[in-house]
Amino acid sequence: MAVKWDELFGSDFLITLTNEERRYLALDPIEDSWDVTQYVSKCNVTYVRTTAYWEGNIIKKVIREEKRLVDIDQGPIWGWIREDDTMIQTENREKIIPLTSRGKLKPVNATNITSVNPSGCTFYFRIDNRSSNHPVTMSISNYRNCKKIAIGENEKVASIKNEDDFHSFMQYYISTCPDNYFDRIRVIRTAKHQTVKYKTGDIFRVEIDRFHYCYGLITGELRKILKWSDLPKWHSLRKLMTVPIMIRFYDHIFDSPDLGPEELSNYPLGRLSICSDCDIIWGTHTIVGHKTLTEDDIEFGLVCTKVMGINEHITTHTYDMFVNDGIIPNKDGYQLYVEWGLASVMLPFECISEKLKSFLDEYHDPHGGVNISIIPDIEKSWYSTKMDLLNPWNSEMREELFRCLKLNPDADFDEFAAAFNGPTKKEILERLMN
Repeated sequence: MAVKWDELFGSDFLITLTNEERRYLALDPIEDSWDVTQYVSKCNVTYVRTTAYWEGNIIKKVIREEKRLVDIDQGPIWGWIREDDTMIQTENREKIIPLTSRGKLKPVNATNITSVNPSGCTFYFRIDNRSSNHPVTMSISNYRNCKKIAIGENEKVASIKNEDDFHSFMQYYISTCPDNYFDRIRVIRTAKHQTVKYKTGDIFRVEIDRFHYCYGLITGELRKILKWSDLPKWHSLRKLMTVPIMIRFYDHIFDSPDLGPEELSNYPLGRLSICSDCDIIWGTHTIVGHKTLTEDDIEFGLVCTKVMGINEHITTHTYDMFVNDGIIPNKDGYQLYVEWGLASVMLPFECISEKLKSFLDEYHDPHGGVNISIIPDIEKSWYSTKMDLLNPWNSEMREELFRCLKLNPDADFDEFAAAFNGPTKKEILERLMN
């Protein structure tokens, strides 16, 4: 059955960019001479429209839209649009010519067009009518070279409700771009793909928006740590996906993109994050310096998670995750797996005080996975910060946990290591820097 897109949503795009706006979004203009082909499809309650722009037998630009429509009277729950600059060669607009001699001709259709990685930049815009925290998402990126333009302006972006609001925002954005903005546009459009070598102690820079930056420090490489012979068999780090690295951000937002280790040494480090190394190895975030780590730079998460058992198929966080997601009920009789550095201990249910159990009713350990992207937690999100037992507002729970473990309530990393057979920070530091 044919999908009647125009009857449901109208013929206009979710937003229609002007060519002047495209300049600031790292996109090519649309030429009046280009031909247009549209493809429409539907899967359950998701509607898709793909628009291809032709110059001769070459597709120069693809605009893809998706809308989720559950109730026609209420309108779409959410919608997004993505504009890609590309260069898809075709045979008489009927077959897509493969990029290599090993490829095969494929029919020109929406699926095959959108499966080709864009050769140029991409602008993405999403508006979610259900979300109050992040109702609008915007991004400028190049998937070929892994470069991005940090738009920022979160409050203004979140206030966009319709196309008029979007164009008002773009007028503001264009009028406030710094003098070097088109230098950044040139980089994202023309930079070659690169593979960056990194090491523990490297300092990297993250663009927050057009004017501000954060700096991060790589404090460990998980692939190397996993080779340590005294890393416990069921350690939480053993089940992490991707190629993870341990990082800590300097706890400040900076105006300068040119800071080095000496200037940054005046600022404290935030909590540990474990992230995929993709943003570093592909050059999304630039390495700007290196420092020799000290003991104060080293941090491991204080893991505290409920378990009903651990084996090859169940991680230290499986039961806790299922309970938190409501998949299974929270039952008495669990044990408490506690880990800090390489030291770990299993606390039996009967040794957990009623006070600690009451804390655990509202607590969910944040150290069970890997962040795919390296993004500073500027807003100090509830999950990543409020649930971290090393933060001051969790001192009462941490002290009660240590009492149940027969430790000094103010025990530090090395005291925990001594009690449960783990190396000290000094010993770990020596290994990290070798």
